Amino acid sequence: MSILQAIILGITQGLTEYAPVSSSGHLILVPWAFGWTIVNDPALNKTFDVALHMGTLTGALIYFRHDVVRYVRAWIESIRARAIVIATGARYRKLDVDDYERFEGAGIYYAATAMEADLCAEQEIVVVGGGNSAGQAAVFLARSAKHVHMLCRAKGLAATMSDYLVQRIERSDRITLHPHSEVSALAGDASLESVTWTSRTSGERTTRPARSIFVMIGAEPNTQWAAGCLELDAQGFIRTGAQAGADADSPYATSREGVYAVGDVRSGSVKRVASGVGEGSVVVQAIHRFLNPSPA
Repeated sequence: MSILQAIILGITQGLTEYAPVSSSGHLILVPWAFGWTIVNDPALNKTFDVALHMGTLTGALIYFRHDVVRYVRAWIESIRARAIVIATGARYRKLDVDDYERFEGAGIYYAATAMEADLCAEQEIVVVGGGNSAGQAAVFLARSAKHVHMLCRAKGLAATMSDYLVQRIERSDRITLHPHSEVSALAGDASLESVTWTSRTSGERTTRPARSIFVMIGAEPNTQWAAGCLELDAQGFIRTGAQAGADADSPYATSREGVYAVGDVRSGSVKRVASGVGEGSVVVQAIHRFLNPSPA
């Protein structure tokens, strides 16, 4: 059985066809699924068997050193490789409210950057969440927004947010905290036009003309398949580098030699596209060092 030098487990949007090998010979596009397991086979010189068990068939596998690739079992039931890079990302938690999917990309946001700040300049906006990400978003967006309505289900922020953020929110006259509150309705035609929330204590409903809502209630990593294979943190993200006790010179090395993780799926990573792209480019050097170790 031939062995791939390295593969990348990741998610691609819009992959609809099975392409065994690209015209360049450097890329394989195959279905990827939540449900892979990684098994180390000592008899095969530190190779890994990646087996597909179940899940939605969307994704890609990329390999290096295409000249050594001679084996890919039909429909990717099993693949062997000397190294693996995991870039399966994370799914942002969503609100359980009618028409939510309709407004994704049309008023619902999961990050607060300068671009979003410009889009909601001089408008009322809503930030949902009680953690540091929500607090940082509220403080940042308050610089340009007309007013920020911050919703949290708890009675306050002290238990879940850093004190410096709590103080800045309390001092700002452009941020109003609505405790014990949750979003109950979204409305609009082509895009979001208003948000309604309900007090969990009084039942009172409030509707504001908010065209932007920032949902900062955490993310779930796509690592259901990795339990028992790799070290994960309490939230299910893959531990890497010193955090994983990895004896390697790469901060992306996991608890298993030859297996790396990059992007949103990695514990402690910055959950931004640019950061994930950067990590993906840097980890290639670690793979080359692992596949071609320097003489002692």
